[in-house]
Amino acid sequence: MDFDSDSSSTGHFVECFPSFDCKENRNNTYLKSKHFSQCLDFQLPLWNEPSVIIFDKSFSSSFVLWNDVKFLFGEIKKYFFLTRTLAVGKTNLFQSVNPLMEVQKYRKCTVKALQFLLSSLQHIILKHRDFDTRHCSISSNYLPFSKMFFSIMKEIKNLLIFIGRISSVSNLVHIMDFKETSQSAEYYYHYVHLYLDIWWNSITILLTLNNVPFRIEKFESFCNDLDQLDPFLQVISLVLVDYIYIALKKFTEVSSYCYHSPFLCRCFEDFWVMLIKVLDIKAADGKYSFWNMFHNAVQNLQKVSEKEKMIDVPIDAFLLLSQNMQCEQIIEPCLWLISHIAPLYKIDEFGNYNELQSPKSGYGVVKYLVHSVLKDISEIKEKSLRSTLFYILNLITIWEPSCEILLPLADLYIKKINEAFSMPGIEVEGLVYLFNNSISWFQYIDNLSNTCTTLGNETSYDVFLRILCKQLIKDANDGNLWRSLKGRVYSKFPPKKILELSEIGLQNCFSLILAVATSGQLEVSDKICDLAFIIKTSSSRKQLISWKALFVLMHIYQKKSLEFNKIIAKAVDFFNNICSEYSAARDSAHKANLMKLLIVYIDSMDELFEQSYDLNLSEYKLIGSGFRTLLFSCGISEMNYVLRVLLNILTKAQYIANEKHNMNNVIHEQYLGLLEFTFKHIFPFIEHISFTNTPPIYVSDIAAVLTILSYKFASSMSNQTTHNFSSLFLLFGCKDNVNSSITSQYICAVLDDEYLLIGLKEKIPNFSSLIFQSWLKCTIDFCPFRQMKSFTQKIIIHSDIGDIFPKVQNIINSENEFQNIVTELFHIMGQTHDEITDLKHKHKLKLKMYDYFQKYVSMISTKIKKSHDNSTLSYMYKLTSCLVEYCSPLLYMKYNSQNILPQLFDNILIPCAIFPKDKHAQSVLSNVIKEHILGFIRGLFKLDYKNEKFVERSLKDVMVNNACINSSLNNPVFKLCLDSAHGRKGGLKWDEFQFLLGVIKNYILNNSLNSMSTFEMIFEIFKSAPLVKKPDIASVLLKCTFETYMKQGISLSEYLRNLMCKIFIYFKDSMDLNNSKKILIPILQWFIQEKIPWSSARGFSVLNCFLEYLPLILSDLIPFVIKTIEQVENNRGFGEDITLRNHLKNTVSKLQEKLSNDRKKN
Repeated sequence: MDFDSDSSSTGHFVECFPSFDCKENRNNTYLKSKHFSQCLDFQLPLWNEPSVIIFDKSFSSSFVLWNDVKFLFGEIKKYFFLTRTLAVGKTNLFQSVNPLMEVQKYRKCTVKALQFLLSSLQHIILKHRDFDTRHCSISSNYLPFSKMFFSIMKEIKNLLIFIGRISSVSNLVHIMDFKETSQSAEYYYHYVHLYLDIWWNSITILLTLNNVPFRIEKFESFCNDLDQLDPFLQVISLVLVDYIYIALKKFTEVSSYCYHSPFLCRCFEDFWVMLIKVLDIKAADGKYSFWNMFHNAVQNLQKVSEKEKMIDVPIDAFLLLSQNMQCEQIIEPCLWLISHIAPLYKIDEFGNYNELQSPKSGYGVVKYLVHSVLKDISEIKEKSLRSTLFYILNLITIWEPSCEILLPLADLYIKKINEAFSMPGIEVEGLVYLFNNSISWFQYIDNLSNTCTTLGNETSYDVFLRILCKQLIKDANDGNLWRSLKGRVYSKFPPKKILELSEIGLQNCFSLILAVATSGQLEVSDKICDLAFIIKTSSSRKQLISWKALFVLMHIYQKKSLEFNKIIAKAVDFFNNICSEYSAARDSAHKANLMKLLIVYIDSMDELFEQSYDLNLSEYKLIGSGFRTLLFSCGISEMNYVLRVLLNILTKAQYIANEKHNMNNVIHEQYLGLLEFTFKHIFPFIEHISFTNTPPIYVSDIAAVLTILSYKFASSMSNQTTHNFSSLFLLFGCKDNVNSSITSQYICAVLDDEYLLIGLKEKIPNFSSLIFQSWLKCTIDFCPFRQMKSFTQKIIIHSDIGDIFPKVQNIINSENEFQNIVTELFHIMGQTHDEITDLKHKHKLKLKMYDYFQKYVSMISTKIKKSHDNSTLSYMYKLTSCLVEYCSPLLYMKYNSQNILPQLFDNILIPCAIFPKDKHAQSVLSNVIKEHILGFIRGLFKLDYKNEKFVERSLKDVMVNNACINSSLNNPVFKLCLDSAHGRKGGLKWDEFQFLLGVIKNYILNNSLNSMSTFEMIFEIFKSAPLVKKPDIASVLLKCTFETYMKQGISLSEYLRNLMCKIFIYFKDSMDLNNSKKILIPILQWFIQEKIPWSSARGFSVLNCFLEYLPLILSDLIPFVIKTIEQVENNRGFGEDITLRNHLKNTVSKLQEKLSNDRKKN
């Protein structure tokens, strides 16, 4: 019978036969070459030549199947044996110098032979496809076909039994992708791939035989311990068991199996792909789909692991589970293998990867493996659970959602909810401490839906939550999974059980429900709120967990852009109650525990605001009334902490408000709500604490941000709160009793906002003078240098100081100390006034400066009264003395009741008035005033001192009340007088000095209670002064000395007599007679004329003293004395005055005697 090729075939058999090859040409694999697809569709090309050469022998193309099958299979066995002997036994039986070429050659011959047989078989089937006798007796015409098909099947079986199972290949799991390039490795490579080629081509031939149109009366049994009789399915079962067993063995060989593939090389992967396609496409019954066949293979291997007794089989068939297979545990390796097989469904029959392809799921086999793991909960180890769930996680990301695995896992972890799931060798913190704050917990929950490529330090519970989350997200539209799971979750956590949970268990419980929430099932929010309510009566540590859980839930809502008012209301209620409890608590330990709760709330609120994009989800409602209670009752460190968080929140709101120029009504109302809640619950404390001596550093910034936001929303705030941006500025920026550090920082922040600055200037007409007054207050209080330097720069830039006094621009960027900058500013002010010639302009400037300095007196006097230390007082008096020295004409307005300068002198230069009862403070203050007195004196002399009684009175008060006149070299007045007498820099002009001497004379020298040190000082000045200035000084000195001495019964009589002697001695010893006469004669004539007539005894005692030192000068004055006495007698009209005459006679007698003695000496 002739069975030549069908000439109508469109395909042609070519020499380039596909094979398993992962080293060379990947395009010539079974998949890429389209051979596999053609095989499935019975479209393999046919050989059209009359003969075909296989194994170096020529065969008739038409009669190979009939005459040469046995011979071909014998050749295949022969060259397989030679290859195995070379690769495994290391013996070359090819009798060739290049055995590798021989191996490659005969491997190709083997593939060619098998594929030629396959192609020929498919040709016969196609030729007779219209005749189907499988369901009737065999016709005599087709009996030869049946015998021929049976003989091929028998040869296939014999061939497979001859070469053995793939799993029996020695050292197979150690080859590691055939990366080695040695010659022996090359032999082994072709040996293993020849195995694959033979087994795969055998499968395709058996698959083809399954489709013959003739009924085959007899089948060969390849494996008798299988239920099905189909040889194709039997061989598939053998291959599946082998491949699974190879994966099991490789699993035990690798340490980091998460990073390794169960496929020994790419060819094994291709084999799996083709197995999947063959079974799912060609299986006549769904019972024999790939996953079902795989499931059966796993179950059979499970019997080996459970050491079930093997059945006996004939020697001419395979044992499905060979005696040398040892499987101690298969669950993890099988899941590992499945996790790598499942993605292969995305590879099509041409070897191309299609991401959009939906893989067919194998939940049945996974469920079987999971149940095997969960059979005995007490025996389950964390390590096994972690890896098992990790593989399941990888699978559910590929497959459709299903409750087959989720429900038993949920039951397991609900039972184990109190466990920490720790594992030796992997550091996993207890979950109660794992989440230090709500944001880390939220990040953990949020990350559950992300792809996880490695286990890392995750516990099995973490992986379970990932599985739960991913499954629920996939099923979000239908919701079937959650409906199946909901009853379990709710029923397993009644109130009693919740209270009995450990801290770890409670954390696990919340994490479970939060995972459900983040997956989209937000109905669990009520359950979380209920649990938090139950926990509020529990320990503070458990309450910490429940509070964090509430905020995690808020973060979930926030990420989904959903309002969460109900959750906020619950959290705020908890917070307010704890704040009240904290305020009333007296036990420190209890307060500390409560504070931990409050800090969790505050931190979580801060994080929630930080994570918000535009604060449009009513987050502001978290600012509950408890904040007011808390701030008024907590310690300093806690207060600073709370204020810092509130500042962060307000700053965030300010930033967003500045960025969003066009807010919709909803967002606008949110910000108004934030301001309303802040003014209601936070502002009262901010206002209160700003008046204290040591307010927290955040108060000024909070006040500034509130002012800026109030201006931003000024048009809408009229009905929301009693405060507005201008009232806030007048409070924190201008009120006298607000702490200066608050004022300075606040104004600096306000001045940095140009829009607010414009609004304030429009709303407050005297804005410039107010901020200057505030600057003065802060300057007086001596705020930190850097802060005040910046403050000064901003004041100069943003007030009209820079316009009025242009020279101040030079000090804006000065590197000098702040005190020097202030001094320079005062100097520029005074200098500018002095340079103005227009009286009207000067008057306007004075009025302007009155507005600027009108509060200076009250501020400085208040500060002085509160200060007792020398350094503070010295700073304030230095400041004020500089102000008076440079700006006294600017600050003095005659005939004005609000005159600043007189008020200043009256309020700060009289120690007994400032500290009426504290003598020590008076002493300290007096010394400070003396140290800085010169500035006040110089300032007074800048006025019209000759016509202004205020100057004379002030000089008198300054020097009398502060006892600042003495001859000590450290005495500033003494030094001033010396400098003035000598015309040195720093001294007064001569007429100013004369005026000062007049004040000293009238109010100090003539006052016997104050004058001793003053006489000494003037005497020292007289001695030091140049000759030309001595007469004026001597006149004041001697006249005051004589005047005071002539008074009866004073305590200074003895001192003054000694002083006169010292003065006369100075004239005698240090000056020539003529100069002495010029100075002394006018003074003595005044004395003789004014004092002797009325106190003759004391008067002549002075002359008697004088004649002891300067008799020649007195002899010149005797005629003037006589004349004066005569005038007195004449004026009285009673004749000669015997007393005067006797005193005169006595003095003249002494004078003559003195002159006589002096002549004798000479």
